[in-house]
Amino acid sequence: MSANRRLAFLALCVALLPASKPAFSQDTAPVKAIVDVTVDWEIKLIQTVADKSLPQIITVLSQDATVDHRFHILEINHATAPNFVAGGFQEQNWNGKTRTSYKAVNAPGVSLNRAGEAVRFRQSMALRDVTTDAGTTKYLYFGIRELQSDTWGSSTNFTRSGSPTKLTSLNSFNIATCLRESGIVAGSDRVEYMKIDRIEYTDISGKIVNDSTDYFVKSASLTTTSETKLTPFEVDRLTAY
Repeated sequence: MSANRRLAFLALCVALLPASKPAFSQDTAPVKAIVDVTVDWEIKLIQTVADKSLPQIITVLSQDATVDHRFHILEINHATAPNFVAGGFQEQNWNGKTRTSYKAVNAPGVSLNRAGEAVRFRQSMALRDVTTDAGTTKYLYFGIRELQSDTWGSSTNFTRSGSPTKLTSLNSFNIATCLRESGIVAGSDRVEYMKIDRIEYTDISGKIVNDSTDYFVKSASLTTTSETKLTPFEVDRLTAY
């Protein structure tokens, strides 16, 4: 699929969250620096077109409210690096407009093929101290775990890749970025909904706070009354994709 065609599909996606939405509420926020953020995704399909590898979906997890720095992509039911491959999952790490790494996560070449199935997984990032003879350095890790679908079955494998960072916390994370940059890049009419159904925050003391709000990226029937503002998908953010 060409870059222009992919961006045209991305332009059709919308998010249901104002860009000013903070990472967490003042009532439930951890009291210290956040060191782990885990986002639970669910994509409910209406039907699939296996021979065309439809639908094709991406989710994005970024360290902050932009995709100008480090962020992580999971490609679902397709892969684009180094060349397009139908089916399976591929994860990619980016730094701004530069892709720094990529690898298959599960079932490369096997396309979604069951009508009505749900795809679920957890996408996470973590800030850790790494100590070597040269001293201690902060690393930012991204990963995927607990993949579940009818086509691909369940996988408990935990992928993780990290790189040095100057971050001292993940408090700059903003859920609006996930919703704005994620979407159905092909076959959106095959998807009933795509949502985040839970976000788990862990601070440096080990305190865990869960946000169990349903955040929809694309829904065939919008019933949410608390999120009424539609934000256009910012295609310019993914010009390198």
